[in-house]
Amino acid sequence: MFTKYTVAVSYTITMNYLRRLFRRSRAPQKPVALPSSSIQSLPVEILLCILDLLPPASAVAFSLSCHQLKNIFGTRNSINLALSTEDTLALLELLARGLPNQIVCAPCKRLHAMENMYRYNSASYTCDRRTAQYASMRLPACVSRDRDGNGNISELFGTAAFKMAMKRYHQEPECTELLEMMSTRKVLSRESNSYAWQFREECCIIRGHLMQQRQSVYISRKGLPLSTISSFMNDPPSEFICRHVDFRTSEYLAGAGVQRCQSCCTRYRIDFMDYDDHGVAMFFTRWKDLGSSPESEIWNQYELRGVLQLRYLFTGEVNVRTSTRRFQDPPLCEEDFLSAFGSGQNFRVDSILLEPSNKGDLFRTAR
Repeated sequence: MFTKYTVAVSYTITMNYLRRLFRRSRAPQKPVALPSSSIQSLPVEILLCILDLLPPASAVAFSLSCHQLKNIFGTRNSINLALSTEDTLALLELLARGLPNQIVCAPCKRLHAMENMYRYNSASYTCDRRTAQYASMRLPACVSRDRDGNGNISELFGTAAFKMAMKRYHQEPECTELLEMMSTRKVLSRESNSYAWQFREECCIIRGHLMQQRQSVYISRKGLPLSTISSFMNDPPSEFICRHVDFRTSEYLAGAGVQRCQSCCTRYRIDFMDYDDHGVAMFFTRWKDLGSSPESEIWNQYELRGVLQLRYLFTGEVNVRTSTRRFQDPPLCEEDFLSAFGSGQNFRVDSILLEPSNKGDLFRTAR
């Protein structure tokens, strides 16, 4: 005997089922690609022969182009593809062409979404409040590789972010959202044992090349003797120019204008300015032309190849890039370095302190 409760439940289940059927009947049907192609008329045996003649990555991509083809081919090439890192990356490259917000990451052997850029930057795995959600996550392979190979360029971005920014640039040249994520949004203040200091980093794209500028200013801390040029020479700050030029030996070029590394596309200058009661401040500016891609020869100049080779030896990691060809990027000219960030011939070494709030913060920290 049915109770009122049983009848109500049965009625609810029946109505929900009918609603689902109604929605399904009105939903647009998924287009079937194969019937609209001449491939449909080919016998399965010929399709299988075609598949066998294709490179593994292209064969799998062909199988994924249509549900019917996937059912016909099954996992015919997928197993072999999984055994080859090079073929896996080749497939990911084919897929990324149709995914505007994804890039291929060779160390991770997967696609990375642009919206998750912070996850693939070294600075995200520190105590920064903005990226605290990443601190407990496992370090991605690309971040670990960046720290070993080129971590001294910037903690704010690595090879994954580089590729994201360049792909977005080729899609929308006026879009700077990713470049802003790769830069410090404001001047940051820090303290060391000897100095109070401020710095900022900016990125932009000029003539298809990613450019980076770093500006820093140092002055002695509270309770210490006023900083002088000699004190900076005896106790130099821990700034990084490039792997070919040591900052300590370059201090003697202070005031000599823009200097260049003879082995990579780095420009830099060191200057001193006297601020009376606060002592002498040291200004450091560095520009880097990073090239058009992490696969370019320009980017390769910055990598610590010996460290990376040891990493591959002891971890068993395969040194595979998404492209076996090195791009021969012509480096940017001297004028591009100064004009890249809007200063040009009017560049001021103390531009980091032109904002009164920045100067006030530095001097309050110092004295």
